[in-house]
Amino acid sequence: MLKNWGKKVFSYLRNERGAQAIEYVAVAALVVALLGTIITMIQGDNSIATAVLNKLRGFVNQW
Repeated sequence: MLKNWGKKVFSYLRNERGAQAIEYVAVAALVVALLGTIITMIQGDNSIATAVLNKLRGFVNQW
């Protein structure tokens, strides 16, 4: 029984579909965050948008 359980665990660890799903979720979250920042900047509340924009600029400037 323990042997079968170990095989199942290792098969899940070798499965790459989960990693791809996590990547898609991360990209989608980034897009939502960027859209939220843009909408906030358009509406005039610059406190959060400015902080996020400054962090993104700092990240881009490091590359």
